Amino acid sequence: MRREKTVGIIGFGNMGSAISEGLLFKEWRVYVYDRNKRKLREKKKYFVSPSTDHLIQYSPYIIIAVKPQDIPALLEEIKEGVLIHRPLVISIAAGVSIKFFEERLPKIKIIRVMPNLAAKKRESISFISPGRLVSLKDIEIAKEIFKCIGEVVLIKESFLDKVTAISGSGPGYVYYFMDTLYKSALSLGFSRIVAMRMVKKTFLGAITLIKDSREDFSLWIKKVASPGGTTQAALDFWKNCKLERLVRRGIKKAYLRARQLNLKKK
Repeated sequence: MRREKTVGIIGFGNMGSAISEGLLFKEWRVYVYDRNKRKLREKKKYFVSPSTDHLIQYSPYIIIAVKPQDIPALLEEIKEGVLIHRPLVISIAAGVSIKFFEERLPKIKIIRVMPNLAAKKRESISFISPGRLVSLKDIEIAKEIFKCIGEVVLIKESFLDKVTAISGSGPGYVYYFMDTLYKSALSLGFSRIVAMRMVKKTFLGAITLIKDSREDFSLWIKKVASPGGTTQAALDFWKNCKLERLVRRGIKKAYLRARQLNLKKK
């Protein structure tokens, strides 16, 4: 296999493993490394690297998929190898700026990407922001890599913390509301099995209906909620409780938290 179709992934958690699966599906060669060796046992589809140095030596493109708090120590560990081999470095760590990487890895090409957990089913939307030394070819390579797990959007880095608050954290918000519906179904007397099936199918059906639509979500609400009907009764109650305002405040909290993580690392 061509070296150009080889990626090294440092960190084999939820996102690291999801990206790895997507790359394998598109027939990329994937080197993986994680400090926790148990995560990589019996991973015969991958090339398991014994060290970050080994991974960097064989991978022209490196995806850093460790937790944000682990980034400083990791950059110290990989600095020498990165400066020697000069790979394209791609970080998916929330709140860690391009500037932070560029200051610690001088003259290195760095791209920040914010995917989300739907990468596990190749249904992610990934936002890409390039550093100042990144070429158009590098951007196209990053796009090709992340198209393996879904859609890709090129965006200014100043928007990435906002992306984190919406699409990065978004699946968690959806599951929160699903859990609330599930518990409501239980309170109405449904069994756990039926309640779970009902909630999953309702969300899946709703998404399938709008997947190829360009209509605003508000128009779809009107298609479900008849004046004076059951849906409208619930929507009116939530409106009176100012639910939309609470959701927006929650999103802002997530955005400010992403900014705080960024600022702490400057």
